[in-house]
Amino acid sequence: MEYKITQSASPVSAATITKELKLARSTTYNILQALSAKGVLHKVPIITIDRAWGD
Repeated sequence: MEYKITQSASPVSAATITKELKLARSTTYNILQALSAKGVLHKVPIITIDRAWGD
């Protein structure tokens, strides 16, 4: 599984990641939360992008 979230010019929504990787929503959130806990990613509080993640 490869997804270049850290190379994106703008934050990527969890919904986009879920759709593109064909994962269950819960699996996507578990992965994102684990990466966030390790300091690899953080949740970006942008009003126009709900629940977006970036580096």
